[in-house]
Amino acid sequence: MAIRGDTAWEKVRRWLLSPWMPLSLLVLLAAAALAVAVFLSRQEVRVSEERDWQAVRNFALGVQQELQRLDTLYTGHVRRLLFAAGSQDARRRAMELPGVVQVSRVNAERPGMGDWHRTISGRATDEAPVLFFEPYPSMLSEDTRQLPLELRDPDLNPGAEGWYEAGDRLYYWRRDQPFVHVAVVDPQVVGAIVDRWLQAWVLPVGRALRLAGGPDRLTGLNGQVITEVNAAGLDDAGRPEKVQPLLSRFGTWHLSSWAPSRVETRYHPVGLAIGIGVSVLLVLAGALLFFQQENAARLARQRVSFVNRVSHELRTPLTNILLNAELAEDTATLDPPQAVSRLGLIRQEARRLARLIDNVLTFSRREAGRAGRVQVRPTCPDDVIAQVLAQFAPSLEQHDIRAELSGAAPERCLLDADALEQILGNLISNVEKYAAKGGELRLEVEQAGGRLAVRVADRGPGVAPAAARRIFRPFERLHEHVSEGVSGTGLGLTIARELAARMGGELTLLPERSGTGACFELRVPAPPYVPGKAARRGAAR
Repeated sequence: MAIRGDTAWEKVRRWLLSPWMPLSLLVLLAAAALAVAVFLSRQEVRVSEERDWQAVRNFALGVQQELQRLDTLYTGHVRRLLFAAGSQDARRRAMELPGVVQVSRVNAERPGMGDWHRTISGRATDEAPVLFFEPYPSMLSEDTRQLPLELRDPDLNPGAEGWYEAGDRLYYWRRDQPFVHVAVVDPQVVGAIVDRWLQAWVLPVGRALRLAGGPDRLTGLNGQVITEVNAAGLDDAGRPEKVQPLLSRFGTWHLSSWAPSRVETRYHPVGLAIGIGVSVLLVLAGALLFFQQENAARLARQRVSFVNRVSHELRTPLTNILLNAELAEDTATLDPPQAVSRLGLIRQEARRLARLIDNVLTFSRREAGRAGRVQVRPTCPDDVIAQVLAQFAPSLEQHDIRAELSGAAPERCLLDADALEQILGNLISNVEKYAAKGGELRLEVEQAGGRLAVRVADRGPGVAPAAARRIFRPFERLHEHVSEGVSGTGLGLTIARELAARMGGELTLLPERSGTGACFELRVPAPPYVPGKAARRGAAR
């Protein structure tokens, strides 16, 4: 159990120290920021849709016409009541007619002479016809209720009649000289009966309105709902788009109409853009941090691999030197030619060791920011090239590589001979390592116009286009394993390109042609050497 826990903890610790940990945290922060931005910028908006407003207008017109019909009907009942005011049928008619609270007669010419007032009390019933009352026990009694003075005007035309409104009462009057007969009506009572009538009347009439969308609401005198059409979601519909008043003598009804609507989810663009921007920045910061740490880890691994390769590279020539020195010592007296051959191998391995040490020292000075200055001196490029080929001749012969040299650079010029030798040595060393099976090394030399061009080509496997840039980076090799069968530190081409740049030139990998392998071209300034100018330049320094 302890081992399993330790193993899990080691995995967690490695993850915490890996580049994935900050990247994961920043991605989570980006997701949280985006979620908060989406939540804060989210808005629910009610969007109105089109509907058939003509059907709404037709319905309102129908209700208005019905109200007018009821008004006319009620006016006819009140009128007949007044015509019967002096007969035995007046009492019955007054109590059967809802809303009538008093019937009066006043003398317009001789006030008070022959006036009388009778009050009426009754209750509504659902079983009775809508516009009629089933009265309580009748109560006809004298009353001193005062009527509006306008109804006592002696100038009222005989036979004239009509409605008059004052306060909370309606008055229907008729002049029958010299008297004015008046019916006092409570509009609230009549309005309540009209509400009940409309509730039943709207059901068949409102079918067309239901097909026209909605919702719609018809309200009565006291704001009470008489009927609703397509009322789903009406409580959240907000203010109606249209309100049509429906007028009657007894009050005003209202038809409120809404357009069909739906709730849409929208997002505030500025808030959402800010959230997305913050999330993107967090992700980019995480990716940048990840690649930086990954690159640092990769460089650390390469440095460890470099140390391993350098140790391996140093050990190999040293081992060969010691071995051949012992063999040369043993055969020095018995077989002198064999001893001479062994000494040649020692010299070859020593030069190899010297090149390796030069590369390592050059790279270490570069890393420390102490790259050496170019040491320009009169040099014959052909002499430097011949010296390098001579150094590699035993090794090339051992690898069965045939060297071909074309062109020449015999003119003495001003350049860094040591840097040129190190560059060519690294390029030819690569041919030994990677192109030995090609069996051919070609050097093309050209000197013209104060510049020197050297091309080193082979017939090996070449360099893949994807690796053309990568091979000039420090520690980069086509294969990374020490035991791959190819030795090296991965610094040769990096140092060669940097030396070429310090000389004012450049080292490039030329595009590969079919079957030609790799071809590197070195171009550096090589101004002609003039003894007098060189001496003056030295004195000036």
